[in-house]
Amino acid sequence: MFNESAVMRKLPPLRDAVHYVRKLHEMHGFVFRAITSMSTDTYAQHLRVKNLNDLFGDTAFESFTFLDTGADKDEALEAYRDSECFWVEDKIQNAELGADLGLRSLMMRHHYNENHEYKGVRLVNNWAQIYDVITSETTHW
Repeated sequence: MFNESAVMRKLPPLRDAVHYVRKLHEMHGFVFRAITSMSTDTYAQHLRVKNLNDLFGDTAFESFTFLDTGADKDEALEAYRDSECFWVEDKIQNAELGADLGLRSLMMRHHYNENHEYKGVRLVNNWAQIYDVITSETTHW
């Protein structure tokens, strides 16, 4: 019920996301594609898109893929197989899936995943670290 509520319009950004997502987009030209297992409810999706555009600007996100609540992201990520795109995730299974498909998987640290290790998944604490990884010429996988 939460994922289909009006709360989707006012979700707060995670940690330092606004600053660094905007910086990646505005200073470096990166665009983002959201893939979220939020809900298939079109009204909730509309509210979430408005929320993200308000937080990050109208051009930071070029597409939104909404899956059913808690759904696996296998099919959605398949389109990015071997692309070496950066993949930011917090769910262990989806971070591993991204790595297995050839994406550069960055997993945002939370209490439920903070001790997880998996080949190809890099654990990060915040968007400042994500920014450093993405903009660094010496990133090693």
